[in-house]
Amino acid sequence: MTEIAFTQMKDIKEVMLSDISNERISQIILSEGDTQDHNTNLKCDMTQWKLHEKYKDVKKLSIIVQNTVNDIYRKRFVLDECWGAVYHKGESSIPHTHFPNTLSFVYFVQIPEGSSPLIFDESHKWNMEKEITEKHIIVPKTGKLVIFPSDCKHSVPPSVIDEERIVIAGNLFYLPNKVELK
Repeated sequence: MTEIAFTQMKDIKEVMLSDISNERISQIILSEGDTQDHNTNLKCDMTQWKLHEKYKDVKKLSIIVQNTVNDIYRKRFVLDECWGAVYHKGESSIPHTHFPNTLSFVYFVQIPEGSSPLIFDESHKWNMEKEITEKHIIVPKTGKLVIFPSDCKHSVPPSVIDEERIVIAGNLFYLPNKVELK
C-alpha cells in the first residue's frame, strides 16, 4: 500500500518593486512616530492604520501594491488599511493574523544588514497526516513586497541590530467584479 501525505500549502508571494521613493516613505513613517503606543500585535513604533490616505507617496505605493496583487491573482482586490512600522533593537511582533481580510502584505522600506526576518509560524504549511507545521522564513530586503493570505499566522523576532527596520504593511479585500464601491 502506498502512503500518501496530504499537505496544505498557502501561497506566499515575493516580488521586488522598483522606482519606489523608499527614502521619502521612511521619513514619513519616522515623522508619524508611534501612534499605537505598542498596543497592537506589533511591539514597535507603529503609525495610524490609514497612512495611505494621508501621504501621496504612501498612496502611490499602495496603488502599486494593489495593482501588483490584482495582476498576480487576476482578481480585483481593494486596499483597506496601510500602516508603517519601525523596529528598534529588541522590538518584535507577536504571532498574529490579519483575518478577516483576504490578503495582506509587507513591503520592506528600509532594511539594514542583519534585520529580523518575517516568519510564517504555523499556518503556512500543514502536513495533515503527520499533524505538523512548517515555518517559512522570509529574509527581508529593501524593495521586497511579500503578499500572503490574511489568515497566515506570522511574526517578527526581536531585532538584534542598532539600525531601524522600516516596513509598510496592509490589508486588502476581494471585491467581485459586479460590485462597486461608493
